[in-house]
Amino acid sequence: MQFGQGRGAVSLSPDGNRLILWIRGRGVYILDPLSDLPRHILSLRRPSERVADAKWSPDGTRIAVLHNQRRQGDLPASGSILIIDPEGNETGRIPLSREGIETSS
Repeated sequence: MQFGQGRGAVSLSPDGNRLILWIRGRGVYILDPLSDLPRHILSLRRPSERVADAKWSPDGTRIAVLHNQRRQGDLPASGSILIIDPEGNETGRIPLSREGIETSS
């Protein structure tokens, strides 16, 4: 479910017990029914950073976050898919280019 014209969305965990909430300009949160407040698991460090989507892995152990950074001055725009666990620890990163996923030759 998206809201605010693409400014955020929620994604239900595979077991139906937790929600990921991402808000453009704010980061990624987990909402757990056992907690009163959302838990911030991914913060954005610069105003040029943004989250474009976040989805659970099929087994609910990881979260894929489409993360990008707008062009700043002479620096080109960049993006990646961050793989994080539900505690917010980054476990992987897949760099993206305009053509798609970057691979090393």
